[in-house]
Amino acid sequence: MENGEQLIAFKPSGAAFRDLVTVYVQTDPKGLISILRVVIARSFIDDSRNGVYARDLIKSSLLDGVNQSEAGSLKALADEIQFRNVKRTVLVGSELPSLPATPSAAYLVVNGTSSTWETTFPSGHIKLTNDTAENRPALVIEIRGK
Repeated sequence: MENGEQLIAFKPSGAAFRDLVTVYVQTDPKGLISILRVVIARSFIDDSRNGVYARDLIKSSLLDGVNQSEAGSLKALADEIQFRNVKRTVLVGSELPSLPATPSAAYLVVNGTSSTWETTFPSGHIKLTNDTAENRPALVIEIRGK
């Protein structure tokens, strides 16, 4: 990278998920995160047994990649990612959230039905894309700061 920017890649330490996920962090010359890019294999998301872990990673990436007030506006999407179309028993300590009758445009990208969704916040931009990444079909989450 140029001008003191750095690009760092992280992979899960667990063998079961190591080849399915890569988290890229780009920092600016001051060392602040400017771009967070999470690449998750579609096979992981669509897996009937382990997909719950992929959905949790997607939800966490979205909520933790923005500031607290912006995360509040993503809460409905986070609930939808976690609870819509779950095929296994879900254990929750409280009442399940109410989901919209029709899946949101962002959720349709997460579940592989649509190709792209994006939104802009005062502090940055989020883009979800179904693409070929790392030589396989993947969901790519990109969060850019301003």
